[in-house]
Amino acid sequence: MDKMADNVTKDGLLYGRFPDKFLWGAATENYMVEGGSVADGKGMSTWDTFVRSHGHLFDHCNGDVASDSYHRYRGDIEALKLIKANHYKFSLSWSRILPTGDINDVNQHGVDYYNSVIDDLLQADIQPMVTLFSWDMPINLAKHGGWLVESTIAAFVAYSKFCFRLFGNRVKLWLTIFEPFVVGLHCHEDGLLYPGEISHSDNMYLSVHNMIKAHAQVYRMYQNDFFTQQQGQIGLSLEVKWSIMSDPSNIQDQEAYKINDEFNFGWLGDPIFKTGDYPDVVKKRVEIKSRESGLESSRLPEFTESEKQMNKGSADFYGITYWTGEIISALEQTHDNVTSLKNDKGVCSKFDPKWESCASDWLKIVPGGLRPTLNKIKDRFGDIPIYVTANGISDNGDVGDDQKRIKYIQDNTNDILKAICLDGIDVRGYTYWSLIDGFYWNGYQEKFGLFHVDFTSDEKTRTAKPSALCFAKIVENNGFVKDSDDK
Repeated sequence: MDKMADNVTKDGLLYGRFPDKFLWGAATENYMVEGGSVADGKGMSTWDTFVRSHGHLFDHCNGDVASDSYHRYRGDIEALKLIKANHYKFSLSWSRILPTGDINDVNQHGVDYYNSVIDDLLQADIQPMVTLFSWDMPINLAKHGGWLVESTIAAFVAYSKFCFRLFGNRVKLWLTIFEPFVVGLHCHEDGLLYPGEISHSDNMYLSVHNMIKAHAQVYRMYQNDFFTQQQGQIGLSLEVKWSIMSDPSNIQDQEAYKINDEFNFGWLGDPIFKTGDYPDVVKKRVEIKSRESGLESSRLPEFTESEKQMNKGSADFYGITYWTGEIISALEQTHDNVTSLKNDKGVCSKFDPKWESCASDWLKIVPGGLRPTLNKIKDRFGDIPIYVTANGISDNGDVGDDQKRIKYIQDNTNDILKAICLDGIDVRGYTYWSLIDGFYWNGYQEKFGLFHVDFTSDEKTRTAKPSALCFAKIVENNGFVKDSDDK
């Protein structure tokens, strides 16, 4: 490792190569790129329903056609080949496979579509990494309570088993749920996802609680019923942020920083990767704030002893979603009794004004934040394998913004190289978000893709951005190699 440290340049770039079997790829999410919203028997989903009723949130656009990957996925595979990818993370549309969520109501067209995608990927020597739930479920299940009710857990386990049976002979990397905290927050606290509930976070905690239980049950089911024959790996994708203290000499900021880490890493991580249960700090904070608001008990549900045992160790790898960072300070005393995640933590977060912006106001470019974040995961959970399952920034079509993306990719992939070579962290893959432009929070204004999509054309033409070529160079070299022609 000392020899590797000698390869760090004055500007902080480490020259070196990733492990031989390191996975390089890019990602998409079903609703954002597939289109075909009512094609060939697909059922209505939560995304379909919410966008139709809350069009103002999405610039009065929708994903009915989006990038049309349902009909043009082979163009996506060609894009993957251009960037030299050896894996592709995509999500299944639950409602395309099971239109009503009922395991007895199968849409064969949807099954055939995903079979074709998987087969064509393997034909191109690209390994599929498949997400079972990425913010989207059949509307029939959502109307009956979604992640707030136990019946959805049972439905998700049945759906997962169906997918393992159909695709597991070829898919060896599975993510059960993508960003469960984000789903809970946007569905049940700030109202940015179906059902658009703006509440005092009791349902937010309940939905996340049930997603953890659903994940654990799916993991155990796979181990019992499929692992011996299929030899696949199961994980989930958790969003975490890099954070620094606003004032390291301030005792209140020091405490806020510690609490923030307990929520950031421990709230969802500890049940799965450590103890089977929530951190004591999280349980205590939520209970205190719940009682201060007049409630008789905590808004954070409790796991039974058997559930804790089922949760603990229920993942083969840690899937990290990393976008940005935050500066943490103590939250000033509030005189309201509103229950919210922010008040539960008692933490104020903000951006450093020196951090560069991109086309998304929630995402600032934070140099050097991924490596310490990976170190925190190792420090807390040990030597569990890690896959970076989503990492990227958006542009608005300006060339200058793609130059930001180039630097963002270089900085973050080099952070991973340092984490592997200098810190001994077991990072096994990097997935850029996203492969192509698609439908997003501002309709089609925020563009995360390595490939531009011409949404005005019938063909939804894909064109490589400069960042795609930069990424391809890193992948081709499997790292950072000294080359006088490189800039």
